[in-house]
Amino acid sequence: MCDVLEHHNRDFSNYQDWYSNLCRHGAGQWVNGLYVPVAALANPLTIDFICTILDREDGWDAYNKWLYISDRLVTFVANKHENPLEVSYLTG
Repeated sequence: MCDVLEHHNRDFSNYQDWYSNLCRHGAGQWVNGLYVPVAALANPLTIDFICTILDREDGWDAYNKWLYISDRLVTFVANKHENPLEVSYLTG
């Protein structure tokens, strides 16, 4: 996990903000027995996904980035991690 955070120049101090944003933007729900924000913050692949989207300079504002992140993470957990999030430095 630390390698992913270091790669994106982040640390665990970002977690509270990320948790709050996930809850506020629709991911604050139970899916397949997992609370999505907690499951997302415990998985290096989903941490990499969050950082990758937040780092993009594609014209999206923070609100729309968090809506997208939340939607994809709920789907990811609902599909029991079989639906890839998106290409990142971890998945090539």
